[in-house]
Amino acid sequence: MKNHAIVFGGVTLFWLILFATTGLLTAGLHFDTDAYNTMLAYHNDGKSLGEDVKSAMESFKQLVFAPIGLFYVVATAKLFGGNIEIARLGYLILGILSTFLFFLAGRKMGFSIALSLLFPALSFFGVQFWVWYNVNSHEPLGLFFMALSFYLIALSAEKGILFDFLALLSSLCMSLSKENFILVLPALVVIKLYFLANFQKDIKKIIVKSLLFSIPILLVFLAEIAYILIVMKGGGRGYAGVSASAGVGAYIQTFFMLFSPNDVYLYVICSLFLLLFMTGGQLLGNLLTFIEKNFLLLLLILAIIVPQIVVYTQTGWQLRYYLPAFVGISLFLVLVLVHLKDFAPSGTYHFLFALLITYLALEMTPKITDNPDQTFRAARNYVSFAQQGEQFTQSIVSQSQPNSLILIVNDPVENVVTPAGLEIYLRKLHGRTNIKNLPLSIPFDHTAVSEQRISNAPNTFAAIEDKTTIEHIAIMPHREKLFLHEQKAWFDPAKYNRFAFWKLVHYAKKTEK
Repeated sequence: MKNHAIVFGGVTLFWLILFATTGLLTAGLHFDTDAYNTMLAYHNDGKSLGEDVKSAMESFKQLVFAPIGLFYVVATAKLFGGNIEIARLGYLILGILSTFLFFLAGRKMGFSIALSLLFPALSFFGVQFWVWYNVNSHEPLGLFFMALSFYLIALSAEKGILFDFLALLSSLCMSLSKENFILVLPALVVIKLYFLANFQKDIKKIIVKSLLFSIPILLVFLAEIAYILIVMKGGGRGYAGVSASAGVGAYIQTFFMLFSPNDVYLYVICSLFLLLFMTGGQLLGNLLTFIEKNFLLLLLILAIIVPQIVVYTQTGWQLRYYLPAFVGISLFLVLVLVHLKDFAPSGTYHFLFALLITYLALEMTPKITDNPDQTFRAARNYVSFAQQGEQFTQSIVSQSQPNSLILIVNDPVENVVTPAGLEIYLRKLHGRTNIKNLPLSIPFDHTAVSEQRISNAPNTFAAIEDKTTIEHIAIMPHREKLFLHEQKAWFDPAKYNRFAFWKLVHYAKKTEK
């Protein structure tokens, strides 16, 4: 217990240092936190939290099945408004607790302190770290309840029915945090069998004893899948789900692409090479020994990873989509390390362990790589854009009045979220309601999706009879040149002051002398 207290302190300190050195603790609002921006409509709306949560659920019922995730974002936006730092602080706390709970679960699996810490570290730190500071992601809630469920299931094998009930409750919360965590529910049945097998060798008794947990979990799984398929009609998003047009090759490709971010495939291939060639005996014998010793945990890994591959084959992997699949990859790498320590020549384990620690160091150390997806660099870039966005917004607000006519020049194809976020900030947080929109898209062969975005983009510019009454023009990235060309009939740059904030441009009309 003393060691665990020290580990918890170390984990807390590590997360705090990471958030402080990247600037995430004070980053402020970010235009791309689209879910949070949308929920700002509930801030100071005169309604109760319950009414607003119900309204949000109704609005998103055909798009999102994430009741707990929506509740968190609605509650923080309603209570704290533009003070998004508080909502992000909540994710920081979830990161600390999730890391520690996965550590405790690793200890229950028999891993050493070092490997139990490596398990969540490999799971969280990489391109997927984005979810821990982007408040429009629901993955932190799902991962917290997933880690809590792992640990409670381990305790239930030792201490009985009370922890079965708590594990059920935690598992339900996990599945209600974000849709793809529903697919983790069957994996929890596998880990239940694994922990029971540590105390009972009779397979029949293990299965019977697991039913108190397994049957409710599988019923919840079936009910939630039925809700998505029948009520939500598959979710209606188009970027995730099973596609009839996707062949077997597409799923195989998605499997291998899971290992592409941050060159994770190098570490997986290296671990497999060491497993097959450095643990004695014949190659096939080495593999069979590893499978036999870790059968249920390997089944658990597959139960975590394979459903995620199926869901995201339509789009491929992107930032948040890597979770919770990376939990499975991390567990596999730790299992290989355990096996190498027991069966490989001296030094083999330390070689792979040092390789993985080097990978984490490269991810967490500033200015050590030019990779924009590197954990530290990506976080700093996020903070930088948040700061530029805040200065951009303040430039408009400080030089305008509540009734000032503001034009937002946006790109409906490549940049949908930023202009929407800006308009919400101006309207909801700063009382600037006289806002018009001008969508500008660079001509090229559009896809069906981009054509739909263009047709759906708000275009209220034409309603302005006298364009010279426009006092402020907010231009999204890469659209200034096109705006100046297309609107030169009325727009005279000499009559405006220009302010640039990275790629965001603000033209403020000069006051007449």
